[in-house]
Amino acid sequence: MVFAPDWTTKLRAEVEGATGAKALDYPLKRTGISPLSDLRTLIALTLAFWRLQPGMVIAFQPKPNVYGILAATLAGVPGRYAVVEGLGFAFTPGEEGFKKRVVRVALKGLYRLSFSLAHKVFFLNPDDLEEFVAQGLVRREKAVLLGGIGVPLEEWPPAPPHLEPLTFTLIARLLREKGVREFAEAARRVKAHYPGVRFLLIGPLDTNPGAISQSEVRAWVEEGLLEWVPWTEDVRPYLRQTSVYVLPSYREGVPRSTQEALAMARPVITTDAPGCRETVVHGINGVATSKPPRSCGSGILG
Repeated sequence: MVFAPDWTTKLRAEVEGATGAKALDYPLKRTGISPLSDLRTLIALTLAFWRLQPGMVIAFQPKPNVYGILAATLAGVPGRYAVVEGLGFAFTPGEEGFKKRVVRVALKGLYRLSFSLAHKVFFLNPDDLEEFVAQGLVRREKAVLLGGIGVPLEEWPPAPPHLEPLTFTLIARLLREKGVREFAEAARRVKAHYPGVRFLLIGPLDTNPGAISQSEVRAWVEEGLLEWVPWTEDVRPYLRQTSVYVLPSYREGVPRSTQEALAMARPVITTDAPGCRETVVHGINGVATSKPPRSCGSGILG
């Protein structure tokens, strides 16, 4: 069984066809801090787990990690596991507004409760693991370093180099924390000297507090800085026309987009940030332009 909110007919059919699992709905407001909405999520999951009696629940993403584990505990599910794929808005460096501080305090309390009830908590990078242990959000004996989830290489075959026109690509939800504004500013500076260079931004608008507005993205497009593809079901054609993949993110779990770009033999520029630095080992398959860390963002580390 796979629980998720907002299934489309196509996605439901794809998941059930590929896994043989039953795709089930539950109510979830991904962003926001509405206690009533979150209580509705907890009740719906608890009743579903009580009815279905699964032997194990594996949750991922912040709210499912909290309410999925709590619901599994209330329903008596014997195996309870959480996967921290990234720390999200509340823990990402940047502007410290009142809402962000409130969300972080609330989420820390919920994590402490939920992870005290989980049997194991899996992390994709060591920075996230150490931060959660240091802040008392999870006990060290429960924390497991999983590493990057990876991509199926047969589905992401290497592509010939793309050199004309020189094209820089960023694939991400349009969030400040993904470095979207930095990407646009880099485009402005580069195109001032090399107007033929192409910058390609692929990703949807978002409701996260750090979301970039549609008007701001449209302004970049009208200025001629970049091209914007709001949605695509397959990024591989765009990676084939990419010269260099760019991910100026502030923090990640281990970014899938970088792994996909590497699989297709694309050089990558990314940041010396948790998760981003995990996809390359300095001196082996990448270069750090700052101090060489344990491992650094794939390709060239800024």
